[in-house]
Amino acid sequence: MNAVTTQPRPQIMAGGQVSALVPQSLDEAFRVASAMAASGMTPKGVDKPEQVLVAIMAGAELGFAPFQAMQSFAVINGKPNIWGDALPALLWSRGFKIKEWFDNEDEPTKAFCKITRPDGDEIERSFSVGDAKKAGLLGKQGPWQQYQKRMLQMRARAFAARDGAADVLRGMHVAEEVQDYQPITVRRVPTEAPNLAARLSAPSDAPREGFSAVHGLDPDDTIPDFDAETPSDAASNEPASDGSPPAAYGRGRHLPRRSPGRRRNDSQRR
Repeated sequence: MNAVTTQPRPQIMAGGQVSALVPQSLDEAFRVASAMAASGMTPKGVDKPEQVLVAIMAGAELGFAPFQAMQSFAVINGKPNIWGDALPALLWSRGFKIKEWFDNEDEPTKAFCKITRPDGDEIERSFSVGDAKKAGLLGKQGPWQQYQKRMLQMRARAFAARDGAADVLRGMHVAEEVQDYQPITVRRVPTEAPNLAARLSAPSDAPREGFSAVHGLDPDDTIPDFDAETPSDAASNEPASDGSPPAAYGRGRHLPRRSPGRRRNDSQRR
């Protein structure tokens, strides 16, 4: 009989450094995303492997490991936004300093946040109860009525981080701020406009420009017939005895003759 050989199992080592599972290729990232989606531990709205993959990619640009990215992002209106609680960890890891305080710790009406960049520049922002009233936030159901102090702090932090650490956030918005945005109604634009032939053939009640048979003649409008005052030799091309132009130039419809007094005034001007 052939002897069955077994390989010894490796011993479990304790005390090793714990490191995050960071994928090194797109295939590895999709495998991690599929496992996270199947676990049911992803946030609401990020339950498909493709959605988890995009969240992992967005977090990788900020330096987050895959699971840290899933905990730090909130999907609002189809876009990933970073939670305000994740801002300090992100900025501290890049050498920033954050200082936050209130005008009154017991009943605060204004929150302050000062961010010091690694080069020493300081950016300070604030958000008050008056600002919240102007934005229509105090009357909203939810955190603004239950945790007003915390929401003032998050708004001041968001403004300071967006202005003082824009090179770190790279256009990423803060979730607590985006949640308070008013919904925007988008008007649907027709995909195709009617072509020129269809617009020309469409019936229109608007009057046409210019003179045409559509306008007709008003009963009160008359066109003077100057031929009635024209002598019998009006058809001749010869000038009239008074020097006026031949009638043949405007037969049927022509301008009335100028009076002799008018011609004398013209000759005096010349």
